[in-house]
Amino acid sequence: MATAAFVAMVHIAWYLGFDWLVVNGDMADGDSFARLVRVTLLYESGEWFNSVIPRSNAPFGDTLHWTRLFDVILLSLAVPMTPFLGFAKALYYAGAVVSPLLHVLTALALAWAASPLIGRAGAYVAGALTATSFGVLGYAIAGHADHHLLFALITVLAFGFLARALSGRDGCAMAAGAVVAVGVWSGTEAFVFLGLCLSITGLMWVAGEKEAARLNFYLVFGLAAGLTLVLLVERGPSHYIDVEFDRVSIVHLSMAALLLAFWGAVLAVGAHWERTGIAGRLVVGMGGAAAVFAALWLIFPDVLKGPMADVDPELLPVFEGIAEYSPIADTAHFLIYVGGVLIALPWTLWRIREEWSGKERWVWLFIALAVAVFAVFAVNWVRWSMYLGIFSIVAMTDLLFRIDGVLSARLRGAPRILAKAGAVLLLVMGPCLAGVALLDDKKTKVKGEFKRECDLKTVAAFLNQPRWADRPYTIVTSVNFGNELMYRTKHLVLSTLLHRNSSGILDTTRLLGSVDEQELTRLVRKRRADLILICLVPGSFKYFTEKEDQRVLVKRLLRGDFPSWIDEVQLPPEMKDEFRLFRIQAP
Repeated sequence: MATAAFVAMVHIAWYLGFDWLVVNGDMADGDSFARLVRVTLLYESGEWFNSVIPRSNAPFGDTLHWTRLFDVILLSLAVPMTPFLGFAKALYYAGAVVSPLLHVLTALALAWAASPLIGRAGAYVAGALTATSFGVLGYAIAGHADHHLLFALITVLAFGFLARALSGRDGCAMAAGAVVAVGVWSGTEAFVFLGLCLSITGLMWVAGEKEAARLNFYLVFGLAAGLTLVLLVERGPSHYIDVEFDRVSIVHLSMAALLLAFWGAVLAVGAHWERTGIAGRLVVGMGGAAAVFAALWLIFPDVLKGPMADVDPELLPVFEGIAEYSPIADTAHFLIYVGGVLIALPWTLWRIREEWSGKERWVWLFIALAVAVFAVFAVNWVRWSMYLGIFSIVAMTDLLFRIDGVLSARLRGAPRILAKAGAVLLLVMGPCLAGVALLDDKKTKVKGEFKRECDLKTVAAFLNQPRWADRPYTIVTSVNFGNELMYRTKHLVLSTLLHRNSSGILDTTRLLGSVDEQELTRLVRKRRADLILICLVPGSFKYFTEKEDQRVLVKRLLRGDFPSWIDEVQLPPEMKDEFRLFRIQAP
């Protein structure tokens, strides 16, 4: 309970002292608003298998790659509050608190998962210290109605079962595979963790560990069985064999089935592999992996393109400007997000050396691999820093307890207390504090970092007035605003910052950046556009305002030189410095 209490205390302190989201009725990002819109549709319609958002990508609608697991969690929090608050407010507060609650559960799960490796006391401390990791806490604070901390919880649970399986605990490998299947249900990024699992368990078999073939078989059996059930729940029998790469589908079940066939064949041969030698097993393992991928490629030719296989390549530069999809570009942010690796990785390598003759070496090898891989990923795509934070904390807590033992044996009284406090500060917060010290907001940032400075609540209140209530209007605006406008109004939008809405995003870019009257008219008619909303905060529309061509539509609108079939809407005085709104008549 102390672990949960510490994490909860950190979140309460953050809310009371630093929160600027929930107190203002906001959410962390557009994804959070999109999630609330999606769950509202599920609550109102009851259509479990329908993932269409009708008011996005107007007038055609858009589908989401998200799955129902996180939706159910939000509903389970919102429904009990609905009789007292109404569903809309209940869902908002559910979205506000879901990530802190999942963080508490993740900390408790880590206290369980790491206990065989670093002891019960160390594991409790490791769980608590997740609240000091910027990579974890950045996604866990109030206002994140998104599934990041659900991924964290599932990853920690799978790690706990895997660690026990690697140490020789029967039955845990199958449980690890089943939990990973739940992770794949949440999103395809769980395949990175699965790849780490299969790398270590496969290496065990190559090294000649007894029961390694059985462990691998049980791991992929749990995965295949879990995905079989997940597809029934998420898609139902009628869409069971639909092919999708960015959402759990028959593609992922097929991969699990192929892996199961390989390890089943290995297990059937049995003792033969003991006589083959490491080199022979390595060749067979690499050949088996190649055969699995080749078979999967023959069945699904686009599988090697990954989850973004169906995304228009023209859209990819748009996502390069999103902070969590962007690389770390300076030393300060490296230390803040990734700095723990400088302590965690050397210590895991030392622990591998210490445990080389015991079973726990495989667990430490897994942690070393996870820390190294997630560090590389985080440097290039900052959202992976959450996973790096989790595994780094396990290693740093182990080191912290080792140092504590040395200090307890050599020091007494006040010097021991000061030395221990210094060790905790240096190991747990040292890299992050060093990064903060180097940070200069004017010069250093994560590429694409974006602060929401356009307050859409005022615009939404204006668009919810009776004069706009006769019908839903289609709004053309920044891709950053679409999800929140859908949440706060009953109107339609073209673009939302979700990769499946490529046509809506690209048509918005073409329309607002149009220099040709005929092309502009065609897009307006195609999209049945009614309103154009421009935020005047510097930088919010710089993609268009920084273009040299003065015929760009956004530039024409801002200087008052627009087509005769576009009229400017007079906004209240309190909005004029922040927004301009234009109404499109029939062109």
